[in-house]
Formats: sequence, structure tokens, C-alpha cells
Amino acid sequence: MKTGKYVDIHCHILPGVDDGAPDLDVALQMLKQEAREGVGEIILTPHQKPGHWCVTAGGIEKRLGRLQMEAENLGIPVRLYPGAELMYCRGMRELLDAGKVCTLAHSRYV
Repeated sequence: MKTGKYVDIHCHILPGVDDGAPDLDVALQMLKQEAREGVGEIILTPHQKPGHWCVTAGGIEKRLGRLQMEAENLGIPVRLYPGAELMYCRGMRELLDAGKVCTLAHSRYV
């Protein structure tokens, strides 16, 4: 899949998990717009607030897979990666080490 030259590293496109895209249709429209603007890779960064209700790291991966599949089916040339907008709390390092919160695209960056 040929993608654009820009990478969006903070994006609330993952549908139905925070104050971003409310549903799959809106998320796909947002992905189309990103592609038109030259973005080819996106790190999805839904809110993760340890101790509060939010999407889990596993939930991010699962929803990302569905969104990526739908984007590919529609020919939207973007590659999606997991990530999170983290609310800092005590014990964050332990949560990161345990994989309970996401890093940016499976890197060591948060």
C-alpha cells in the first residue's frame, strides 16, 4: 500500500473510545481526509487514564485492526499504529512495563 509522506503522531480517530470519532463512518471519513492531506501513517492516541474507565491496550489493538481492515477495503492508503494519550499517574512505569498502557507504535516513546 503506497502511503503519504507525513506521519500523524497524535490522533483521536479510533471510533467510539474518547472525544474523537464517534463511530466507524466518521473515523473512515477522517482517514480519507488525512490521506488527502498527505498523511500515510497514523499513531492512534485514544485517552488512557489509569484508574479511570477508558479503552485498554488490548482494546486499542483490537479496534485498530478493524479500522485498518475497513480502510484497506476502501482503498484508503494509511497505515495505523497503536498508541495512547496517557494521563500520568504514580506507577506509570510499571503499567508500561506490564503492557497495560500503550507506547507510540510499540516504541519506547510515550
